Amino acid sequence: MGQNADIQRKYWKILQKTKWNHNQKIMPKYSIVEIVLETNIDFENQESMTHYIIERSVSLASQIQEYLKQIHNE
Repeated sequence: MGQNADIQRKYWKILQKTKWNHNQKIMPKYSIVEIVLETNIDFENQESMTHYIIERSVSLASQIQEYLKQIHNE
């Protein structure tokens, strides 16, 4: 558990000032980023919403990975 907490703090420091955490003043308890994927869930169109949320999640994960790669290569 201690190793996980240390790694979490390390990545929090890296991602703290990014666009993904711009409103976070303190590290979330169980994560290093918390991103709202959609504010208007359309339960009448679950298939479309599920597709959108998955697409958005993958896109954001890719953006964060690219950012971390850039930081690592600097």
